[in-house]
Amino acid sequence: AEASEAINEKGLYAGLNITPNKKWAFSIYGDYFQFPWLKYRVDAPSKGYEILSQAVYTPSKTFKFSARFKTENKQQNTDLDVPINFLDNVKKEGYRMEVSWQLNKKWSFQNRVEVSQYKKGEANREFGYLIYQDVDYSPMFSKITGNLRIAYFNTPSYNSRIYAYEDDVLYSFAFGMYSGKGFRTYLNLKYNLAKKLNIWARYAMFVYKDIETVGSYLDEIQGNKKSEVKIQLRYQF
Repeated sequence: AEASEAINEKGLYAGLNITPNKKWAFSIYGDYFQFPWLKYRVDAPSKGYEILSQAVYTPSKTFKFSARFKTENKQQNTDLDVPINFLDNVKKEGYRMEVSWQLNKKWSFQNRVEVSQYKKGEANREFGYLIYQDVDYSPMFSKITGNLRIAYFNTPSYNSRIYAYEDDVLYSFAFGMYSGKGFRTYLNLKYNLAKKLNIWARYAMFVYKDIETVGSYLDEIQGNKKSEVKIQLRYQF
């Protein structure tokens, strides 16, 4: 379902995976949907579609390249100040390229570049982008392991935001939202204190450009930085 619940929706979803050989894999998915009745921010019956295609190239066990394209077209109430609402087409597009490679048995890296586009009705098109570098240190039988991300993002508004998966402490993960303009970094560490005792620690921070506060209302922070610290301890009986 396109919506969070499978109500007030009719549609068709189809997908195809092709693996011509051990090195290449291709996939494409399409979703066409209709909403016969009104819904939030849509004061009339509406329709839309979503298409995602991806190619993955894996020439060896230590290198992988992937490219992805996603386009989405929906309808929403116009943002214009008019007596009677009408629906505008909302088009979103995303382009992603990613490289994952392993230097040796201790170090591995991941690089990603992602671009987003957003356009509603006759308004100007928005362009946003995200660039990040991941570094992972995981030697076998080592007491300490960890990973690091350094990212730069630039999206004109919330509409052109970009999401990216982030590693976290044990049993926890997140899809970080990159919106606005600035830097994002986080560091995760795991240390084996004893055979049955482990500790995880995480430090993450956003540094935004050209703003004086982060968040709003009770969550408002003075300044242009937002950080978090997590510590998790596990003892196995």
